[in-house]
Amino acid sequence: MEGAGGVVGAKYLGEVAPRDGTMAGYFTGTAFIYALDPDRFRVDFKSYEFVATQPGTTVHFVRTDVAPGMKAASDIVKAKGLIGGGLSIDTPKDLRMRFAFDMLGRHRLSLEPGGAARLSARRDQLLRGIAAQLSRRGRAEHGETGQAIPVFYDPGYDGKSFFMPDGVAGLPILPFHELYRKIRGAMPSGRLWEIYKSIIGADGIIQRVIVMPPSAPQSAIEAWRSAIMRVNEDPAYAEEAEKTFGFVPQWKAGADTPKIAQSALSILPDVRAFLADYMKNVPK
Repeated sequence: MEGAGGVVGAKYLGEVAPRDGTMAGYFTGTAFIYALDPDRFRVDFKSYEFVATQPGTTVHFVRTDVAPGMKAASDIVKAKGLIGGGLSIDTPKDLRMRFAFDMLGRHRLSLEPGGAARLSARRDQLLRGIAAQLSRRGRAEHGETGQAIPVFYDPGYDGKSFFMPDGVAGLPILPFHELYRKIRGAMPSGRLWEIYKSIIGADGIIQRVIVMPPSAPQSAIEAWRSAIMRVNEDPAYAEEAEKTFGFVPQWKAGADTPKIAQSALSILPDVRAFLADYMKNVPK
C-alpha cells in the first residue's frame, strides 16, 4: 500500500486492519516520519505491536573528480563546489548528510533533492550516491568503477554506544564520528552532534520494521517472531540476500523489541522543533 513514505499503509494498519493476527505491515522509514511528526498518526504508532526490527545505514560517496581531486575520505574538507544529492529535505538520509557536513564546517554545501540524484552523480560534482545499504550494485556503480569513493557511513546508535550495521561490516569505511575525529582530532560535540545521534538512533535502529495492529493476539506476534528468527538462519535466505545485497540483513525479534522500538521513536519536542526549522532552511 503506497503513499506518504509508508504512512498511508501504517495508518490503515492501525485504523482499519483487523486486529485478529491476520495482518501485519512491513515499513521502511515510517518510524522516523512518526518520530518527526507524531501528530500525523491518529492511532499512536508507539501502540502498534512491534514484531521485528532491522537496523540500517547510509554510505556517503563523493566523486573522485570533485576539485581539487578526491583520493581519500579526509579530502572531503578540501572539496570545492559540493552538491549534495538527496531524496527530499525531510528524509533521515538527507538530514544526516547535512548535519555531518555542517559539523565538518562545510556550510556552503548545496543540496540537489529529487530522483535525479543518482544520475547526477555520474555527470556533475555530486556529493554522494544514496544507498540504504552498501549493496553490490552500489559498489559497482561507485567504488569499483573509480568514479567515486566512500566518505563515511552513518553508524548505528542505541542511545548509549555506536555499532557497525551489517551492511558495512568488513568494509574499509569509517563511521562519521571516526572520520570527524581523524580530520579534527577530537570527537564531534555540540547541538548538531546530539541531534545527529537522535536521528541515527531513531532511523538507524529501526530503519525497517514489521508491526501488527495494536492489541493483536500475543500468540500471533510470537508466531511471527519465531518465523523471522528462523529466516535469519535459513541458507536459502542467506544465499538470495548475498546475491541481491552483498550481505545478509539480520532481523531483531524478541520480547524486548517493543521497548527498543518505542525508545527509538521518542524524539524530544525541542529536537523535533529544531529539525522542522532546519528543514525550512535548505542550502541552495
